[in-house]
Amino acid sequence: MRETVASSRCTKILLALTLFGLSLPAWLTPAHAFSDDTTTKYTNIPKNETGEYIVKFRNGASQKTTKLRAANNGATLADSSDQHMLLRLQKTSDEQALQSLATDPNVEYIEPNIRMYATASIEDAYYSEQWGLDQIQAPAAWEAASGDSPVTVAVIDTGVDYTHPDLKGRVDTANDIDYVNNDRDAKDDEGHGTHVAGIIAAKLNSQGIAGVVGNRNVKILPLKALDRKGEGDMYDVATAIMDAADLGADVINLSLGAELESGQKAPRTLTDAVQYAMDKGALVVAAAGNEAANTDRYVPASIPGVITVSAVGANMKLANFSNYGSSVELTAPGENILSTYPGGRYAYMSGTSQATPLVSGVAALLKASDPGMSVKELTNRLLETATDLGKTGRDDQFGYGLVNAYLAIQSDSSSTEDPEPTTVTVSSLKADQSKLSLPPNGSGTITLTAYLTNGTKSAVAAKDVEWQTKDKKVAVVENGVVTAAGFGKTTISGAYGGKTVSIPVEITVTKLAASKTSLTMKPDGTATVELTATYGDKSKGTVAAGDVTWKSQNNEVAEVQDGVITAKNMGSTYIVATYGDKTVKIRVNVNITKLVASPSKILLKPGHFSSINIAAIYGEENEVVTSGVDWKSSDAKVAIYKDGQIVAKGFGTTTLTATYRGKSVRISVDTRLKQLQADVTRKALETDEVYMPEIKATYSDGSIEQVEEGITWTSSNASVASVEENGVITAKAAGSATISAQYGGKTVRVSITVAP
Repeated sequence: MRETVASSRCTKILLALTLFGLSLPAWLTPAHAFSDDTTTKYTNIPKNETGEYIVKFRNGASQKTTKLRAANNGATLADSSDQHMLLRLQKTSDEQALQSLATDPNVEYIEPNIRMYATASIEDAYYSEQWGLDQIQAPAAWEAASGDSPVTVAVIDTGVDYTHPDLKGRVDTANDIDYVNNDRDAKDDEGHGTHVAGIIAAKLNSQGIAGVVGNRNVKILPLKALDRKGEGDMYDVATAIMDAADLGADVINLSLGAELESGQKAPRTLTDAVQYAMDKGALVVAAAGNEAANTDRYVPASIPGVITVSAVGANMKLANFSNYGSSVELTAPGENILSTYPGGRYAYMSGTSQATPLVSGVAALLKASDPGMSVKELTNRLLETATDLGKTGRDDQFGYGLVNAYLAIQSDSSSTEDPEPTTVTVSSLKADQSKLSLPPNGSGTITLTAYLTNGTKSAVAAKDVEWQTKDKKVAVVENGVVTAAGFGKTTISGAYGGKTVSIPVEITVTKLAASKTSLTMKPDGTATVELTATYGDKSKGTVAAGDVTWKSQNNEVAEVQDGVITAKNMGSTYIVATYGDKTVKIRVNVNITKLVASPSKILLKPGHFSSINIAAIYGEENEVVTSGVDWKSSDAKVAIYKDGQIVAKGFGTTTLTATYRGKSVRISVDTRLKQLQADVTRKALETDEVYMPEIKATYSDGSIEQVEEGITWTSSNASVASVEENGVITAKAAGSATISAQYGGKTVRVSITVAP
């Protein structure tokens, strides 16, 4: 067994209980594996959210020099074993340290330490029925089973509460390991691992619940790789898998996982650990995951050799949370599963985490009855005795079917045949789709069906197919998952049983549309254009501006960069955008749409003024251009423009015209007098009496004032009553006269009567 507990970990990476929340970055392969030129080969260092990297040593390599090199470049040794070391890097030293290690001949590969998660959710406790045991026929298997060889099931999880009454005596506390706290006490402080352990091995007695193995001589080996939040990392999980194998585990239960980025392969640290365990005789069983997604993009579920388990409800339908895909081998009950919980309690959980230990428990029953069974034999037995669900044969939801403990025990132990018939051959191979269209960076899954010479057909596990792509620049394929790499057309082929099927794949743009097809802009103004692409699969998406080829047909009028158009000078041009062999044009007019005056109608009295603003409108933009306008008045005696203002010079109406860059706007100015009034319209005077009427003017702007100057006075009979220039009326002789006051084109009259 590799020693890991005594090592000093600098930092533990925390993960979330909800499962598969984060993606796996690309990993770094040593440069010397490809080229002797190490000075420019690796300029793009893979970034990692955890800040930790796993370094795999070559067999027989000296570790001392490699560790020294890492330390000299700012890396901190977080943990190490005889095959790996775990480094924690500061951001400033990532590139230097990884570049140096990538050239080290003792290093086989370097990859980020990714996050992994437990795969269940807690619901109401104390549910009264263990419906799952009946569905997989565990009670019948207890009756039929013979042999009671000791079996060890490693539960790599949050630990196990070994003090629980239903687990006492069933937990190997002599060899348990806590990778989180770096000690030898793997007691559960979260609950998930205890729940998983109880599903496998809770005592069969009159109290509590029963585990799948009944009273067989099965022990749980708790290896705590997830913390109290159900969080852990790939380095600890891989270490635990190899330690479980070294400690003699017959079955390894992995109710945990992590999601890979689109198109990425499973990390070698994890695949090597699984292969190590299988080579040492341990069957590895893993949860499919709870994302209702394709499990082929999750690890360890998609690693070859692992028995991947989906979950069903009591209606034998796929649970709404369960993952699916070509990696699924079996299914088991995963809804409302009652099991042990820390503190002597019982809890009810749902998830593929609960389905997985049901399969691990059946495998342990088989191993107890026939300890000589190999990993391959155990695998075949479980698959070939499963109860078929869904469509006939293997499918992506249930794999080969519902695990069946009774049929597995009853089956002939000498049978080592693969679940696929070996006495017949494949007559033809068909894909589930004749053509695959993808958007850039998108992915799709191809499922193959083998038609056999005996007249039957069977779904083919993606990992059993030899996949190839004609042009990796267009699309790549792994385990039936096709990922777009670039625009174009290619062919994906899948070979199985001596037959090959080809599927055309295209990543094309069928339509390109711009958010704006015509723009009117002002000089030095900017506008942003977004493109929407319709792809061959009829999906639509906004195109990143940096992925588009932009061009202006006249840079003197307008320029463009990454979708941002900048107007330069007056005129018109086209902006041309090209993406995925499709082109769209945007017309750009750097011209004034219209000229607007504010206000456009002005009412003033002579001698007064009003501010004026002239704005040039360019489509959706505007610009104040008052100072640059040419002005013309139709009657300068009425009003003129001066220094940003309209100035009233006299009574009347006029039109001022403002012209700017070929566009004009007119402003009407009204300075007319609306009304002229006297304080009296009739006045009786005696001879030699004087009187001066008050005259009030109402102007077009609504203002009213008493007028004393500028009035023209006249008398109709000066011998009766005369009037002076200032409006003073003097009675002269008996009789009548009319005094008239003229102002601003208006006249008001006062009748004067002089008594004898």
